[in-house]
Amino acid sequence: MGLVFALLLIVPPLGFAVYELQQMRGVRPL
Repeated sequence: MGLVFALLLIVPPLGFAVYELQQMRGVRPL
């Protein structure tokens, strides 16, 4: 279960980083 907990900690920052990159590039979010 430790792996699931790690994924819950890692995934949100990755999603936020992708969103920030899209904003920097001027790509409108879906």
